[in-house]
Amino acid sequence: MTWPTSSGTSQSTVPTWWGFPWGRSPHFTSACAIANGRDPWWSPGAATDPPARGQSQFRADAERLAAEVETEGMEKVAKAYAQNASRVQFQNKDPRGWAEWRDQFAGHSAAGTSMTLRNVQAKRPSLLDLQTELASLQLPVLLVAGDEDDHALDITLWLKRTLPGAGLCLFPKTGHTVNLEEPARFNDLLQEFLWRVEGNAWSVRDPRSFAASSMFPED
Repeated sequence: MTWPTSSGTSQSTVPTWWGFPWGRSPHFTSACAIANGRDPWWSPGAATDPPARGQSQFRADAERLAAEVETEGMEKVAKAYAQNASRVQFQNKDPRGWAEWRDQFAGHSAAGTSMTLRNVQAKRPSLLDLQTELASLQLPVLLVAGDEDDHALDITLWLKRTLPGAGLCLFPKTGHTVNLEEPARFNDLLQEFLWRVEGNAWSVRDPRSFAASSMFPED
């Protein structure tokens, strides 16, 4: 993969994660860009929605959606799914682009979608269980989320506090499809991140910033 350098030329890069690092092979990777967090039960457990309860609900929702895909077909399911809580922002900003995305989603394989929901979405582990591994990563990480993607905000902030090399950017009035809702700003943000990684200008967090007081440094 290449990206433009500050001199205007293109330069080869070392591997970079886009999305979430499912392979769990950080030794092959130089940097990681994560756009949006995951679903409700990944949050670090608000009092009104403990992780165990949230995980159970998410798995039930995944099974319900898989069943609807199988019985009702992708076209009908896509019409409803495209208007869920974290996609309506895209619809309001760019109705034509949203409709194109919805139609593309409707064209997905029903069998593939239902199997993904059951065997990937519903069975993936909690990020909370990976806290030790994540905290040990010294990679540059860019976290990106929409401020109206409520189901991703808690876990994204948790990742910011857990990953030593993480930086966080929230897009205002934006849902889950950040790169589609705000493509120009998203691309500019990624380009700046890659430039800073290339120039060794993206460091791990200064431990002094974890002081209990906002006014006084730790003794």
